[in-house]
Amino acid sequence: MSKKNLKSNILNLEEEEINTTTKKRSSIAKPSINNLVDENYQKKLNTIHSGNESDEESDSSKLINSNDINIQPDKNINTQESNNENQFEKIDISEFKNQIYVHPLGYNGAYKTIQAAIEAAIPKTKIIIYPAIYKEHLIIKEKSDIELTAYDVNMPPILSTSNAPCIFIGNMIPGSTVKIAYFRLLHGGMRNEEYNNGLNNITNDDTTILGNGVEQTDNEKSNVNMNNSYAHLKGGHNIFSNTNNLNQVDLNYNIDINVMEGIQCDNRGVVSAISIFNSTVMIINTQISLAFLTTETTKIIPGIYAEKCTLFLQSVLIKGNMEFPTCGIVAFDSSIKVSNSGFVKHKSGGILSAINFNNQIFINKTIFTDNIGCGLLITNKSKSEGYKPYLTLISSKNKMDNEDIKKNIYDPKTLTVLTESEYLHGAKKKAVFEKCGEVNLDSNLFNKNNGCGARIDNCLNLNVFKNKFTDNEFNGAEITDCEGLILLNEFVKNGENGLEVKTGARKSEIVISKNTLCENVCNGIIIKGKNNNCYIQNNEKITNNMKAGIGIYEFSFPVIKNNKISNNLFQGILVGHDSSADIEENKIFENLKANIAFGGDGAEKVKIVNNEIYRSRSEGIFGLEGLGGIIAKNKIFENNDGICIFGMKDVEISENDIYRNVRSGVLVAAESTPKMIQNQIFENKFIGCMFRDKSRGEYKFNIIEKNPTQCYYTNSCKDLIDVHNKYNTITGRIDTKTCVIF
Repeated sequence: MSKKNLKSNILNLEEEEINTTTKKRSSIAKPSINNLVDENYQKKLNTIHSGNESDEESDSSKLINSNDINIQPDKNINTQESNNENQFEKIDISEFKNQIYVHPLGYNGAYKTIQAAIEAAIPKTKIIIYPAIYKEHLIIKEKSDIELTAYDVNMPPILSTSNAPCIFIGNMIPGSTVKIAYFRLLHGGMRNEEYNNGLNNITNDDTTILGNGVEQTDNEKSNVNMNNSYAHLKGGHNIFSNTNNLNQVDLNYNIDINVMEGIQCDNRGVVSAISIFNSTVMIINTQISLAFLTTETTKIIPGIYAEKCTLFLQSVLIKGNMEFPTCGIVAFDSSIKVSNSGFVKHKSGGILSAINFNNQIFINKTIFTDNIGCGLLITNKSKSEGYKPYLTLISSKNKMDNEDIKKNIYDPKTLTVLTESEYLHGAKKKAVFEKCGEVNLDSNLFNKNNGCGARIDNCLNLNVFKNKFTDNEFNGAEITDCEGLILLNEFVKNGENGLEVKTGARKSEIVISKNTLCENVCNGIIIKGKNNNCYIQNNEKITNNMKAGIGIYEFSFPVIKNNKISNNLFQGILVGHDSSADIEENKIFENLKANIAFGGDGAEKVKIVNNEIYRSRSEGIFGLEGLGGIIAKNKIFENNDGICIFGMKDVEISENDIYRNVRSGVLVAAESTPKMIQNQIFENKFIGCMFRDKSRGEYKFNIIEKNPTQCYYTNSCKDLIDVHNKYNTITGRIDTKTCVIF
């Protein structure tokens, strides 16, 4: 439809309905919406909602289908859900009393353009916009408390632009808020020949509000372009050395902080639907589409670009374009709260955010689906090495209550509520307690992203609660150098690991509790890093993963307590040769390979205590070529072999009940030298204990009985028979003949 026809057909008012009396713009009478909108606009609006417009009419066929995900409009916005102080409580959500109107033909004294209304707005003004398709670049800067909203929430205005943001917001008066509600924003990208002029399109030649208020000379203003912007300006950022040629970046996974700095350098909000600098912005019940992009580009194009902002999104859908490198939000040094929203089909990730120590990220009931790269990437650029000893967590009781969710102070090791004095004592005792960025993910869906579902780096106040990470190409979630809690989440059917927790130089005691981790292509949980002392406890379902239930590598030392780990195709728990673990009070059963396997240089610190270990098709516990370790007070039964140790030195095997295993209760081989004390080994189907390959060790006070063969010795171990009989209770047959089952 041509621009001329569209303008003439949007509104069809009868002359007698036109009130020619001049009125104050703040008190315009509201005419009936049915008289203002004709069938053509209604058809256009319905097309945008459904995404079924024909190619002959326009490119609207590429627009989002609001039925893709379930985002419900919410008219009762409340930004103060938490009792904890946070930056979002400062947002003014009161009703603005001053009202002015925008009408494409200026009827009843309304402004003809949205920009004209913005320029005329006084503080606390609501600009009410009649349904139409507006082709404007809106600029909101140095204003105080302004709201843009639809006349009729069922017929939102459509703002369609290219070559510059639909809406640019910068340097709002401190303490004020920009509200955008019930809009449809469509962005067509930027033609290559116009790219370097995009900054002028945004700001009408006033570029001083970018770059955190950097002052510029006349020469600098005239030479500003997006490939060198702010890298050389006085007072500009020094990090902008990355030219970010995305042709050389693996966008399927390797989106890191260097790529994000490249976005900030090369794009800086020129090509985005909304660009926000140094402001507080609330966006409600709005759809943003990047489906109109038509020009080939290697620049990442975000739906929202935010820098040094406080940003609140409620019921917002940002849908990308899989042919171009779009991203839902790119944010730097900004606090963001997102609720009941969606980030769908972006080629470069759903949200990319680099936070500092004073930023807060809250994401609730939001969908990240069908994105290439991370569904969500948050990295903390602050240099704080602070360590938060106790967590801010959930519930008003002394034990977990999934229904009654309130903020309280919890000890991460015991998950019990702390009093204020206990909390303060703990903080003083730790001696280091610095503020850091805060990230809260609550009840979100990370689904079918061609990369990680979510990746969080360098955050010392992290809460991941009741999320679902399913069918992502790589890890469901990847957590690096973080402190906090991962609770009541589902990590299911991801292409690599369900959850990967890593550390670098910083110590981490992150708590992983009450999660479901199953059917992942690799491991349920991977723990890596020298200072990784995380707590894995009370997880009911670590099951049916294609490799191990829990894999422990790279010098890590987690505590694994009170979990159920079963039916994994490799080990239940695999402790790598350089790592250790404290494994207590778990039920580990029916894993295809060993229920627990350990060994190597880290074996000395491995503790396997008070577990039920049963029904593995291989070994209950398998130890290989290590020094030390403790296997004590376990019930080990109905495995193919109870305990097998090969080349293990000085491993303590004590006070275990080892029974009803298919072949042997204990197999000692490859010159192992265990200390076996006070074990009960009985009712195994072939052999109680087998000793071979010049193995020696200390064996005292064991009871070996009710096995077809109590002990079997190869020729190299026959000298152990008398000693074993002297210090142990062995009731029944001892064999030294050739054993056909080993």
